Amino acid sequence: MAKWAARGYLEGRIDLVITSRLLARLRAESHDWVPTEFSYIDSELDDIPLPAQFHQWDPTALAEKLKRSEPRLRAFDLGARAAARAMLGALNDDARGV
Repeated sequence: MAKWAARGYLEGRIDLVITSRLLARLRAESHDWVPTEFSYIDSELDDIPLPAQFHQWDPTALAEKLKRSEPRLRAFDLGARAAARAMLGALNDDARGV
């Protein structure tokens, strides 16, 4: 599941919020090979709605919320991409017995 989520995120099929929540949950379940960045990002995104929740928001309020969150989301995106690449590299090395 971790590989699927990381690859999906890097390929643009899964968004930052979903990826961070999935991988943070795995880390919390004692999978220490999941980078801590995902737990941190997940904890910082509590106030940002999931895309599936957008329809529940007033469009003006949602647009303002996302606009205010944009700089933080860009920074989290960079960290998550680096962490996903590192995790995939480590998991692939482990699979080869390296």
